[in-house]
Amino acid sequence: RTLAEMQELTLRRLTTTVEEQQSRAELVAHYTNREQEANKRKLHLEKELTLLKSACERAQSMRTEILTKLKADLLDVRDSKQEKMASLRSRYEGRMKDHEAAFAAKEEDLRRKINALREANAKAKANNEEEETAQKGKAKRLGQDVKQVITQYDEKVKQMAFDIGEKRDAYKKEQKQYTELADHFKKVDEEKATIAAEEAIAEARKKKREAERERRDASAALVQAFWRGIICRETFGAMKKAKKKKGGGKKKK
Repeated sequence: RTLAEMQELTLRRLTTTVEEQQSRAELVAHYTNREQEANKRKLHLEKELTLLKSACERAQSMRTEILTKLKADLLDVRDSKQEKMASLRSRYEGRMKDHEAAFAAKEEDLRRKINALREANAKAKANNEEEETAQKGKAKRLGQDVKQVITQYDEKVKQMAFDIGEKRDAYKKEQKQYTELADHFKKVDEEKATIAAEEAIAEARKKKREAERERRDASAALVQAFWRGIICRETFGAMKKAKKKKGGGKKKK
């Protein structure tokens, strides 16, 4: 009866160990799936972050290139302007003296011509009022077009600034998500290490239970052998006594 109870207890413990192993295996599979999903999400976010960084770098490179070109053009214009001014100044200072001499001679003639031109201009002005009005309207339209172009450019610059701000906010948000994922992966690694330690403890317990079972089986075998020896000796003694009794009865006859 004691041996049967021991075997039942051993089987009950073995069954409980298998269920615990199955439960832990399911838990490990669950965390493995979560880890794979997290890795996929991480790769996706890193890809989007790389694309966003490359777009920002291209935009920054384009703006830098435009600014560099505009600065170079400005410097070229300034240098060429100064050189031209110096050349013109030296050129026309000499010619000015010559023209001053000729100017006095031509002044009287030019005054007469100016008077004639004033009269002609008055006549032309009277004749060309409609054309002047049309030119003014054209100039006004051109001014409006220029103003519209400037307004569109300002709106475009504002939109670009707004887009850059949104991209920066998105980058910060993704950076925060990346940090949260890194923390999550760290926790997952710690959980995996804990599970591995628990599995090692369970394996040690299993080995200990197996050793205990082997020891108990050996003890049970020894007890059974001992009882079998006792029973055999008792049986042998009874048989021996029976033979003696039979032999004594024959002698009395």
